[in-house]
Order: sequence, then structure tokens, then C-alpha cells
Amino acid sequence: MKKLIISLVLFSNLNVYCQDISSSSYLFNYIKASWKSPIFWSNHTLLGAPRLQDYKDLKYSNFMMTDSLEIQFIFESHRNNGYNFVGGSAYATFKNHFYSYLSNYHSSSNFMQNKFKFGFQNEWVCLQIGRNNEHWGAGDNLQLVLSNDAGYYDYFMLSSDYGNIRVKYIHGFLESIDNGVNRYLNAKGIEWTDKKSLVISLSEIIIYSGLGRHLELGYLNPMSSHIEIELNDRLTQQEGGQANAVWQFSLDYIFKDKLRFSSNIVYDEIVFDPHIETGSKNRKGYSIGLVIPIIDLKNYNIDLHSSIISIDTPTFRHGASGYTNFSNQYKPLGWTYGSDSKEFKAGLSFFNKNNLIIKSEVGKRKIGPESLLKKPYAPYFEHLVNNNIENNVSYELFILNRVNLIIHRLISLNGNMHYGSKDLSIWFNLEVKFPDNFKI
Repeated sequence: MKKLIISLVLFSNLNVYCQDISSSSYLFNYIKASWKSPIFWSNHTLLGAPRLQDYKDLKYSNFMMTDSLEIQFIFESHRNNGYNFVGGSAYATFKNHFYSYLSNYHSSSNFMQNKFKFGFQNEWVCLQIGRNNEHWGAGDNLQLVLSNDAGYYDYFMLSSDYGNIRVKYIHGFLESIDNGVNRYLNAKGIEWTDKKSLVISLSEIIIYSGLGRHLELGYLNPMSSHIEIELNDRLTQQEGGQANAVWQFSLDYIFKDKLRFSSNIVYDEIVFDPHIETGSKNRKGYSIGLVIPIIDLKNYNIDLHSSIISIDTPTFRHGASGYTNFSNQYKPLGWTYGSDSKEFKAGLSFFNKNNLIIKSEVGKRKIGPESLLKKPYAPYFEHLVNNNIENNVSYELFILNRVNLIIHRLISLNGNMHYGSKDLSIWFNLEVKFPDNFKI
């Protein structure tokens, strides 16, 4: 059954210190298209989405620092799958280092969605509390564990920048489901960058849950490890299946401006000795992306890109309790199609370095019956999986198109189209930037 999703969004300029750049904006896609720029590599991180102050020297950033109080208001109206949404947002900055953000949306179906942030950032530290999502990993849409496609959740964030080394820690509350089962997220990561061509990171992401469970003090230490905490009985609930951890290694590398290689490798369970851990096996997932410029001129370039994503059937799911699966609001926390899935795609992107970005891709996707999309909170019982599981696997050929266009100095159009063998979705927004801000 074909589905048409058309959304129209009107909003203002997002000049907010330490503010994540919206993934739907022209600036976000301009940064991704500028992957050969020295500015890109000097600020590129694998532990979060791009932030406005990191790219203040990049074209179209429109970033301003001020020591006065600056407030901006955003009003939005869009239509999604037959429902009308209205809402608004407000941004504020103060004394160069303090910032806040608040948004609220209400639909004709009485569905409400909101997010907010309050924080402080200087040259080496950022403290933030709010409701949003995180985006960890290398490459363009190759994130496996945490991505900005996930539902929002409440969390505290602490990050530090020591030049070539950066660290980040988050701890938050995902949701409460099934009559009082509380679910939490804890993640910590460290990355190294030469600020020229290479960024690598290592992270640990944990989901823990329990009936009426409170925030775990053992996980408040950014230096602690899930294995160490669990083995030393420092959790308030010791029953099996109440915590689940994965480890991710990510790498982003540009070779002589001729090739960009991005990769993420995730291990959900590591088997050190199969003779002792009888019946156990490694649970893993990986994503690999390549970008090769085929035409590179002063005013425009055309890139060839391809990627593959593969996630094992049991990865991101727990055998004892499905409440520690890597899902939130019945959706995967990371890659949109969850576990038990594979995807290959290739395409071309056009970037005129002035006002237009076009990206087209074709690919094939495989989604198994044990995917988090279909079983977000179900435990995984390996010995019960049907041997004829291939009969329940779905395959899909798809085409993806994206366009980002600067119509006027203050107006840009951003759109996406996904055409598959089972559905058609179209989304677009109109970004209107107001030249003057309200300041005190």
C-alpha cells in the first residue's frame, strides 16, 4: 500500500551556541557535502551531530556569538500521513556560553511531541540536560546504535574537548512501559582525531531496566564499565537480563582528498572462549561507506558513494528480558531498520558549492522476522527460532532522492523521497530565516 507523506515546515534561523544542527536543514546537508573541507575535519566528531558553533566559519552557518540575551521564536505547521500538526519552538542564548531550546507540537489526533535543552559550553566542556536523541557513529546514515531517527528521550550530557582527544557521557531515562517497567540509557565514548583526515572512536552503550527501577548510581561514573559493574555486584537489581551493553568502534578517514572511508563495528556479546561459553557466539553488526569524487571542479562536484549495513539476528536484543533491547517508543534506537537486517545501496550526489545539493541512491534491503522493528520488546530465544526463518524475510528494492536548495538568502527548500516496492513517502520543509533577532 503506497503512502504519501508531505510536510511543510516554516521556521527561523537557528543561531544557538552549542546547539545541534537539525538533520533536515540545508546547513546539516551542506556540512555533509563539504567532507573534503579542512573545516569539516577540524571539527568532525563521531560522538554526536554537528553543532553550530563548530562550523561558524562555514558558508550558510549564519552563526553569531553575543553576550546579550538573544531569543528566537519558531512557528511550524505541517501535514503528516493525513494529520495536521501545529507547534512552535523558542531558542535563547546568553553570555556566549548559556543556551536553551524548547519545542512543542500538537496534532489533530491529540498526539503531542516535545523536546528541550538547557546547557552551558565553553572551549573545552559542554553540560546539557534535556529531551532529544543522540547520533553516534561514522559516515552518512551509517549509525547503528544511536541515531537521530529515534524517538526523543530525557538525558543528561557531559562532554569535554582536549584537542586531539574528546570524551562524551550521557545518562538518561527512555520510558516507562507495561505497568511500571522503567528503562534507562547510559553511554560513554572516547575519540581521537588528527583534525585533518582521521577520526576514530570507541564507545559503550547500555540499556538497563526493571519494575520500578531507579537511576543506577553505579553507572554515574563516566570511567566505569558495564562488565566491571556487573561482575562486582554494584547494581541494585542483580537478576539476569536487567542490563544489556554493546560496544562500538567507529572510524572516518579521508585519503588524499580522493576517497572517504567510514565504518562502524558493533559487538553485542563477545565470546572469548567458545569451549567454556558453550552454545554462545558473537553478536555483531557493521556498516561500511565509501565516497569517491568523480568530478571535482571549483564550482561543483559529483561524488559516487556506496554503503552496506549488516546486523546479526540477535544483536541489540537480550535473551532474558526484552526490556533491555535497544529500542524506544517501539522503534530502534539506532539504525531505522533495527536488527536482523541488511542493506546495500549506491548512488550519486551533486553539490554546486553555492545553493544546491542533490543525492540519488538505489539499493536493496532485507529485513528478517526478528528485527527490532517487528519485536521491539521481545526477548530473543535462539533455540526457538524457526529453521525456516527465510520464509518470513522481506526483501525490498528502493530508490532514495534528496534535494536541498537555497531559494533566497533567507529561504531554503529541503525534501526527501523514498520509493520502495511496498510504499512511497515524500517529505519536504521550507526553511525561512528571519534576519533580525530579539535581543536584550
